[in-house]
Amino acid sequence: MPWNIVEHDDRCPAGQPFAVVGGAGGNKLFGCHADRDSARTQQKALYAQADDEAKDARCPRADTPVAYTTPCTVWW
Repeated sequence: MPWNIVEHDDRCPAGQPFAVVGGAGGNKLFGCHADRDSARTQQKALYAQADDEAKDARCPRADTPVAYTTPCTVWW
């Protein structure tokens, strides 16, 4: 799911003009930032979290036999 940085979003205060928006509807506000760098840091974190969640979804549950080609580490 894409997250974008938008400058001067009406939902952000004047001192934090950089908004991170996205989500299923494409316009959910995830945070307001004073500079583009901090907004980019949040955007990267959101993508990393989504990637981690996707990897977790591919991992077998503890009660599932593990195949040798499992793309993740499973802790029992």
